[in-house]
Amino acid sequence: NLSIENNLFYNNDSANRADFGTLTIANKTAKNNKIGNPLFVSSPGFHLKAGSPAIDAGIDVGLPYKGSAPDMGAFESK
Repeated sequence: NLSIENNLFYNNDSANRADFGTLTIANKTAKNNKIGNPLFVSSPGFHLKAGSPAIDAGIDVGLPYKGSAPDMGAFESK
């Protein structure tokens, strides 16, 4: 079984989705995923630029966050 949830797909293939090539997976689930350019700043690290679809698109797991929801990724935006 494979579950792909709460991810941001960008530049994966023509449809921006998880690509498994010729591999066939019988039981797979994909939900709450987004498609779009994450708009990373160039330096340092993987911080998000304003307007990123990853801002406020994460899942609340009980850690502090800014905005209406946590950001997807390692850092919270301003």
